[in-house]
Amino acid sequence: MLKKCRFLLLFLITALWGCNSLPMAPLLFINPMEVDPGVFRLALAGPQYLRLQKKGAVLQLHYEVETPNTVMQENVSANLYFEQDPWPQWDGDLQQKMKNDQLQRVVVYRLKAEDVAQLRQIQTQVRAYKAADGKGKGSLKFQLDSACLETNVPAGPLYSQVYVRTDPKQGFFSLSERFDLRQIPGVAERIDTWPRCQ
Repeated sequence: MLKKCRFLLLFLITALWGCNSLPMAPLLFINPMEVDPGVFRLALAGPQYLRLQKKGAVLQLHYEVETPNTVMQENVSANLYFEQDPWPQWDGDLQQKMKNDQLQRVVVYRLKAEDVAQLRQIQTQVRAYKAADGKGKGSLKFQLDSACLETNVPAGPLYSQVYVRTDPKQGFFSLSERFDLRQIPGVAERIDTWPRCQ
């Protein structure tokens, strides 16, 4: 699949909201042209004492047109905004995955309704462009809101995990093995300075 489609999701959670921003995942390659944005969910799980604040998150999308044609002549860029989705308590599959990974807290994100429509429009445009022999490449960067602490941070690893749902029938799946936030450059040095949750 990756050889057939040059539009890939470059998934990178980065720190853009100051000292308490939370980078939480390595690179992931997904084809967003095959994802139904209305059912796409992103779940960020971590320890009980770490909480994400409710500012939402954003996907920065960019598609570069390499061979302009009558369908697309210019590059496409868009900011697609996420909001927290009330965690479906019926999702026992996600609960079990978190239990297996020894994680206690999760925040589930969904695209806002207007941005679901915008991404579907871009998907339609890119598919038509490619059907007309257009060539291009794209990237998508995910950025999440700031974090706060409910208690003092204990010593030792700070395990977290990222789960994704692209098909309701298949449920959430893990992107990789759980990872230690302390191993992400910049986090270990400043996590004790993150604000307390209000």
